[in-house]
Amino acid sequence: MSNPVAANILKSKAVMWYAPAGEALPDETTVAVDASWGGNWSRIGYTKTPTVLVLEEEQYDIEVQELLNSIDRVAIKQSSRFELELAEVTAEYLGILLGTTPSTTAAGAGQKGYEQLDVVSRFHLTKYIIGLEGSRLVSGVSQPVRFFYPRCTLKIGGNLEFSQKTSDYTGLPIQIMALDNDAGTAWFQMQRVTAAATS
Repeated sequence: MSNPVAANILKSKAVMWYAPAGEALPDETTVAVDASWGGNWSRIGYTKTPTVLVLEEEQYDIEVQELLNSIDRVAIKQSSRFELELAEVTAEYLGILLGTTPSTTAAGAGQKGYEQLDVVSRFHLTKYIIGLEGSRLVSGVSQPVRFFYPRCTLKIGGNLEFSQKTSDYTGLPIQIMALDNDAGTAWFQMQRVTAAATS
């Protein structure tokens, strides 16, 4: 462990981005905090709740009759997920979670503009790459701290509540669950810029 450094404390909002699985990560040097990630990356909108990152590991103790304490311990299961609730409820966001794309009709004479989402049964889930961006000050300059699931699926993470009688508004709960990669590459990544480029 190194000596305590106040700049290592992370107190930040979280901005979430998504793209089809296989999309290149945003460049840590050229893509600044709050800038567009380019390529096929799209930002997920305003969030109602804090974004929570959950990393879990199930472990198994190897025991023998001759000793009272375990002699080894191995990991037998790992999982990770992001949990958040969107403040915006749109057909586009519901479509991402339910595996379909909404259709839109433009406004015209005698025609209101609207979007429609037709949800059908599905078996195979669309795979995405998800990125979460926070920031911290490094020598007085805001630098990114980013977390990635290179391959994951999304789903509705709870109920949508509609009520006039509460002091709350309708949110869209999301659960994003990481998948491992067939190629043996990382299934979870963190990038934390520690210093600006020297030239």
